[in-house]
Amino acid sequence: MKLASINKKLVKGKGLEFFVGFITSAGCLAWIIYYIEESKFIGELRGADISLIALAVAIIFISYVIRGARWPLFFEGRNISFYNSFRCLIVGFFMNNMLPARIGEFIRAHVGGRVTRLSRALVLATVAGERLADGIVISFYFIVFFTFGATVQQYEDGRAIYVVCYLFAAAGLMTSVVLFFRKLFFRFLEIILGYFPNKMLGYSFKKLNLFVDGLEPMMKLKNMLPILAESLLIWGLELLAYYLVTIAFHQQMNLAGLSLFLAVVNFSSLIPAMPAGIGVIEALATLSLVKIGINKETALAMVATQHIIQIAVVGIPGAYYFYSTMGGRIPETNQLISGETV
Repeated sequence: MKLASINKKLVKGKGLEFFVGFITSAGCLAWIIYYIEESKFIGELRGADISLIALAVAIIFISYVIRGARWPLFFEGRNISFYNSFRCLIVGFFMNNMLPARIGEFIRAHVGGRVTRLSRALVLATVAGERLADGIVISFYFIVFFTFGATVQQYEDGRAIYVVCYLFAAAGLMTSVVLFFRKLFFRFLEIILGYFPNKMLGYSFKKLNLFVDGLEPMMKLKNMLPILAESLLIWGLELLAYYLVTIAFHQQMNLAGLSLFLAVVNFSSLIPAMPAGIGVIEALATLSLVKIGINKETALAMVATQHIIQIAVVGIPGAYYFYSTMGGRIPETNQLISGETV
């Protein structure tokens, strides 16, 4: 099977994901229109404390600056400056908000490959590692704060989120096992692939090896500790921003409720949806907040405000870097997913 054929299949897969995402988002938006009283929702938005929302914007921006300082830790000695890290990161998040199927992750790997002169497969692995670290830390905050701080009713209504948390824990454990037994793992693959003499399989094996190379630095203690510390700080700041949004709408939520808010919003973004998770995040997060006692119009106002903040914080610098770094041009999809060395 030729590389062009593989790329066509991947592109078709992304097209299917876009179609499913569009249907999912459309259904969620229709539900919101049916479920929410427009006049009350607008009233909630008008009554919000703008100064607190502005402070939340500043805190979210700081969290992205720290992300820019954290990403080089996943490269372990490979040269990537803070400036290059930050602009690649912001472009990736910006394009995730503009394009479907999380294409922004591939664009970030593409731009990161250009500035580091490393394989896009390896750079994409660092992005995956970063996402894994984020998921584990969000899960940690949720499990600790929600388990020990939620009321009985809140606990019953939020139990479904534990499944996602356990999946991230399992993914982290599996990644650690693969990296720890890396030589044995690749030796086993070599034996299996030996029965299938195919150039494409050899190519895939090579890219898998590069991908594992990109994950390995995060499992070393000297990198793991600062990655963990910065991840805890990043999501601690995000949790603070969520708190500011809730009090801007005159709600007093405990840490259990805030951790649920944080977890549902971020885990909802994993569901196929239109760019930026429009509709899906609003619907699922609103429903979750309603279940723990927040008025539905207030809940949607808080979720929508938080979502707009996230889009705006990466949108303004992201648009600038997109045009200054990439000339406002999006690479061909098959170029993004090929993973070739830049």
